[in-house]
Amino acid sequence: MARYRIISNGKVAGGALIGAVASSLAAAALGAAGTADATCASISGVGTGGGCTSTPTSFAVGVGNGATANSNGLFSGAVAMGDGSTAVTNGNFNAAFAVGKNSYAQAGANANDTGNLAVNIGNNDLGPNATGSFPGAFAGNDLGTPGFGNVAIVTGNNNAGSADGSLNSVFNIGGTGNTLISTGFANNATNVLGKNNWVQAAAGTGPTNPGLSSAFNIGGNNNYIYAGSIPNISKAGPFAIAGAIGTSNHDGVTLPVINQPTTGTTIKTALNP
Repeated sequence: MARYRIISNGKVAGGALIGAVASSLAAAALGAAGTADATCASISGVGTGGGCTSTPTSFAVGVGNGATANSNGLFSGAVAMGDGSTAVTNGNFNAAFAVGKNSYAQAGANANDTGNLAVNIGNNDLGPNATGSFPGAFAGNDLGTPGFGNVAIVTGNNNAGSADGSLNSVFNIGGTGNTLISTGFANNATNVLGKNNWVQAAAGTGPTNPGLSSAFNIGGNNNYIYAGSIPNISKAGPFAIAGAIGTSNHDGVTLPVINQPTTGTTIKTALNP
């Protein structure tokens, strides 16, 4: 996850609408912050307080000691709320929201990334989690391929989620120390509760060769779950489904990892571990 961090009249007029919206958000943030140690805001390139930057038509708001928000590109927004929190956007029509102590969210890795959403709600340690990933949410490109329409929503403490490529998504709901990866074209990785799980969906290269694959974990711990294959996403899927429901320790040592590289379904449960 460690990807992976003087006012002209024209600039003011061009950013009037988004400026009004961002001003409202900033005011709300200031009200919620109370006696926060540091608060900053930047709207269409004009800012107050340190730690926030923006470009024309975009906005950034930071609330908390050491909070930073940087919004680069057109019609994008970055909001960081919590001590040490960071929100970053790169490219156009992207949004990043980081809420919690040391929370991190990034939507877009460069100017070619468009229409991505990254949300991280949770307190994170300064360092990798139990599966070796840096906590936070990332949505954007994959190895230089422009990122489009990716969604990464991560809740709970010390979890990491990365949706890379196009039309990929990751959703983590609770738990701790989990890592989710969705890459390729049109795949999903989901985790609900549990801890120290690695959930990965990787397949497809584009509209004519979509992945349409899914990996999920519900309530288990210490599971490694793979749908598709990162080394060869062009031949992985489609419709590869791998999952675990209420079963644990599929770590390749205690029990075999759960793997479905091509079309088909592999789901393990407490009754069928």
